[in-house]
Amino acid sequence: MIGISCIIEENGLFKNINEGDAKELFSAEAKDIHFDKFDFENNTFIDFVDYLDFQEYQKYIFFVGGSLQRIYKLVQFLETELEETDFCIVDDNLEVKHGDFELIDMLQPLKDMFQLEKEKAKLSHMQYLRNGLMTLFSGVYPAVINKRTLKHLYVENCNVIQNIEPDVYYNMAVNSSVFIDQSIEEIELNSNDLKDIPNIILLNNSVPSFQKEDLTSLDVEELEELISKFKNSGVIDNKESKKAIFDYATMTKTSTNNRLFVYSDGIFNDYLKENIISKNIKLNYFDIVSKYQNNEEQDKVEAMIKNIIPMMYNLAASFKGGATTFTTPYTKNKLDLVVDSIVEFKLIGIQNNRGCFVYNIRTNKVFETDETFLEILEADLKNNQSYLKDRFKDQYDAIMNEYKGLVEHA
Repeated sequence: MIGISCIIEENGLFKNINEGDAKELFSAEAKDIHFDKFDFENNTFIDFVDYLDFQEYQKYIFFVGGSLQRIYKLVQFLETELEETDFCIVDDNLEVKHGDFELIDMLQPLKDMFQLEKEKAKLSHMQYLRNGLMTLFSGVYPAVINKRTLKHLYVENCNVIQNIEPDVYYNMAVNSSVFIDQSIEEIELNSNDLKDIPNIILLNNSVPSFQKEDLTSLDVEELEELISKFKNSGVIDNKESKKAIFDYATMTKTSTNNRLFVYSDGIFNDYLKENIISKNIKLNYFDIVSKYQNNEEQDKVEAMIKNIIPMMYNLAASFKGGATTFTTPYTKNKLDLVVDSIVEFKLIGIQNNRGCFVYNIRTNKVFETDETFLEILEADLKNNQSYLKDRFKDQYDAIMNEYKGLVEHA
């Protein structure tokens, strides 16, 4: 059986082409050809090997649009692990770049759709890398990411990288990054030092929109005060307009096992080196995993509050200068905060020296509004209709109809 994976590569990231479009390639008669769509975000290089071994493909084709750089490293790794499978790389000009593939004509229908996908990928993939570095240093990973899949490996310098066991890289997600904390001008590596690393390699000046100066350090007491102030008043005071907090997840005990930090003096769970895993940096992956520290189970509402604060902190950074007051189910504004249940919500109220706004979490859009709307939003989020009826009396129905219309289109 032949497997075909249709992907875009930009900035080292792999993205699957839309499955429905790709399946149009294959006629009903092509029963020995299978369109393959592997989850590069949540599965490791080793997972990929196990998956391909189970599928028993005789030939596996990567049909790739974009920069075609890391795909060669991926195929090199797969070929060392799967001797029974022949791997090929074909670019979007239908040119065979690696291996042998005779059925080029069958890929013709997909050729034109690559161009649009490539242009979109150039922008989205760089933003992905920037967001990824923010998660590396803050420890705050999206809920959709497998909590036990290693996504980022921080390496202090090029001398350290030569002491890391290769199986650490292979047990990281296929779309994962190794961040070496040196610039291209400082680093002293030759091609052989990195040839066996199939991950994305980033230096500290690889992503123009990211710099560590965008994050701030807080001690435990300062962070506890920030959380308490947010709960009791809705206020986030981010005077320096920092976008995130170093090791926030570790400090709030909400961290996952998605990141590791390797320094010359040890392997750590965090950037600030407060939680050491081992002083021996030559540990293999499973020895490292055996030393992971698991977080204690937290109250669900408290955990929810800790999970939303990084987003509020980042939003506050976009409104430069002064404090920002947020309206959520878990902040005390005009009404007490919710303390006994999980509330699903998509809108957040924002008030500061620039005015009143609403942020839609799902669409990532901000709309200008007024204090009355924020007051209604708070009561709605806290399911306190009696407050609104007392507040607006005979106007209640008309005002609520207008509010619901605005919420629907927000």
